[in-house]
Amino acid sequence: MRSKFEDVSEYLPESVLGMIEAVGFVNTDKIIAQFGGSTFKFSDGEVYFPKLKELIGPESAVKLRQYFMGEDTYIPRCESALRILRNARLQADLDFMKEVEKKSIRTALLELCPKYSISDRQVWKILKKSRITSAPNQATLF
Repeated sequence: MRSKFEDVSEYLPESVLGMIEAVGFVNTDKIIAQFGGSTFKFSDGEVYFPKLKELIGPESAVKLRQYFMGEDTYIPRCESALRILRNARLQADLDFMKEVEKKSIRTALLELCPKYSISDRQVWKILKKSRITSAPNQATLF
């Protein structure tokens, strides 16, 4: 099973990469979903450790406790990586709706904007940016 963060690992902070190294993408994904945006104490305490064990299992919880050595560690929400994933999924959905369902972009956006909680203006910016980055470099003629 692939984690949503596996495709954007190069955009993740070092602390998250350390978690991935210790317990894998899937468990790290669960931790970010549950505790992202807060500081977590990776210790044997009666507050944090039971929550961690319940979420990812005792073996993985022990691995993280050993990795972080009881430190208070901020668990980021990974918004940049999630935004990149959202944009890629939006682009894939839009391509499918245009090519397979034969819908116009504007018609597709009527469905996709609410689905992704994004404005059509933001979608146009995303599409413009993706065209610029995916356009092949044309060799000069002379």
